[in-house]
Amino acid sequence: MKYHVLMETVCGWMNCWRDSIGKPCVFASIEEAEAEIADCLELCAQAGMTGYSRDDYRIEEVEQWKSKSHK
Repeated sequence: MKYHVLMETVCGWMNCWRDSIGKPCVFASIEEAEAEIADCLELCAQAGMTGYSRDDYRIEEVEQWKSKSHK
């Protein structure tokens, strides 16, 4: 399975994370996605950006990799 991180926006939950060539970021495990969220929150705190928390993010299985049992 593959996972992506969604961020809560005024338009709803969206995958706003992109790699260096502009493709949506996909993670091999929930743990990898959690680590990326933690890194992002740490960078925001270091930059003095307030108002972000873990509750602003969620991890979902990428649709094309969902098993039939999840449908």
